[in-house]
Amino acid sequence: MSALKLDAEYAEALEKTLSLLGDKPAIKPRIGDVEARRTATNRTWPILLSQLPPTSDVERTHIGSVESKDGFEVPLYRFAKKGGSQSDAAPAIVYIHGGGYFCLSVEVYSPLLSTYVSQSGVQIFAMDYRLSPEHRFPAPLEDCYAGLKYVHENAAQLGVDPERIGIMGDSAGGGLCAGTAILARNRGLKLAKQLVINGNLDDRNINPRSLSELAQFATWSFEDNITAWDAYLEPGHEFKNYIAAPAAPARLENTNELAPLYLDVGGLDILTDEGIAYAMKVGKAGVEVELHVYPGVPHSFEVFCPQTKIAKAAIQNRVRAMTSF
Repeated sequence: MSALKLDAEYAEALEKTLSLLGDKPAIKPRIGDVEARRTATNRTWPILLSQLPPTSDVERTHIGSVESKDGFEVPLYRFAKKGGSQSDAAPAIVYIHGGGYFCLSVEVYSPLLSTYVSQSGVQIFAMDYRLSPEHRFPAPLEDCYAGLKYVHENAAQLGVDPERIGIMGDSAGGGLCAGTAILARNRGLKLAKQLVINGNLDDRNINPRSLSELAQFATWSFEDNITAWDAYLEPGHEFKNYIAAPAAPARLENTNELAPLYLDVGGLDILTDEGIAYAMKVGKAGVEVELHVYPGVPHSFEVFCPQTKIAKAAIQNRVRAMTSF
């Protein structure tokens, strides 16, 4: 008999959340069906994020566009406290939204980003990076790096201390966050911290532990994971030896001199093991690591049930990490 079970408060709250989402599709999308997943996720996430308490003290502004490596103009947005002064150098976070590499946007994520800014007082800069499979690696990653580079190079006029810039992302955005941190190290760009939230880190995760046990809890399924990595990289990537570590951070061999890592993941996420493994690998290189594994909750638990104690605790820990450098 399986010892895995949902956190009791989360399980009760999830029933209410599922009622908000309405009827589930009768047939789950097949592996590789990006469009069905894109349509479903773009519909459900605004509903999920509407559960967050509204924030009236944060404003979002469109800064403009920054140039990616191939010349693409990446839209960049700033979230900051209303009436806040940008005259004094302060920390900042460059945020990369989730969405399986193939969906969602800064617009959809605005309630969550506003929550982080409201609670931390730290500015957030977020990019609408290009989505896969229309744009495979390295385009999305280079878009994210372009946003980080822009904030770093324009720190003075943005009211940011260039020595106190962190990067943060969740799910696929967590994978892109870790990948961007690797690029920053390789290219000599100063990065104060990386916050990887339930990140997609290992494209070889094609046979997760206790799959039959975890399947009943999955808000991000094995089939979703394969589809996402196939979209971002290419079908059959898990068997290739040439996949670069910035694309799949778990493949990184040299973790020396990476930015300090904050990583958290739910205990019932199919990404739990790869998150723990990545934190251990980075820590063994002497990099400062803070790891949280939240028991009894699946992928993106803080979005599905933000009113629960465990979700609030996760948000508080992230806010603390955002203000720790």
